[in-house]
Amino acid sequence: MRRAAVLVSALVVLAAPVVTAGSAAAETWTHHDSRGDVLRFVLPDDEEQASVRRDSTNTSTDVTRLRVDHTQGAVIVTIKVRDLRGGYTLAPVRLVTPDEEYDLQAMRSPLGRMLSLTAKTSGAEVACERKRVRFDNARDRIRVRVPRACLGRPAWVRGGGGVLRSNLADEDTSSTVFTADEALRSGRRQAVLGDGPLKVGPPIHAG
Repeated sequence: MRRAAVLVSALVVLAAPVVTAGSAAAETWTHHDSRGDVLRFVLPDDEEQASVRRDSTNTSTDVTRLRVDHTQGAVIVTIKVRDLRGGYTLAPVRLVTPDEEYDLQAMRSPLGRMLSLTAKTSGAEVACERKRVRFDNARDRIRVRVPRACLGRPAWVRGGGGVLRSNLADEDTSSTVFTADEALRSGRRQAVLGDGPLKVGPPIHAG
């Protein structure tokens, strides 16, 4: 339940105005995720027991591919979904290096977008002016780019991610509803309600 609460809290931030953030060889890893494995999470306003069910018809949250590129200059995580158009969107990304773990939150609302980078050891946000996120509706993908310098220039990196959408823009609702799909877990409850970190792939060395 804690992860669900954190993700909903992160999406609430998008209700306020945000500022829009303004090829080398690479080693690449690609994971193809199952289709139709989105989970639908409903949290009633009266704080009764939350419900989770599979939502196989949902296309706006359904992750189909996760790709991690590790170049000499940056780590690039690309999340492909079936239909990215519109709505409040959160794309959590986890990067693991030999010396640290990092959590990224890429968020989009009708008011703008934002990208945060946090180090697990200190819990503090990492200063990284050149990090970037792009929500590409035409290609139905989210691309997060983090300079290797911001990650301590690691020899390798492991990456994972997912997508979460919500109904926070709807005022006439008695429940908070969101859908979620973690790329490396297929339709399992821990992908939404688990307290553990996002699952990551194998080590990808700098190209």
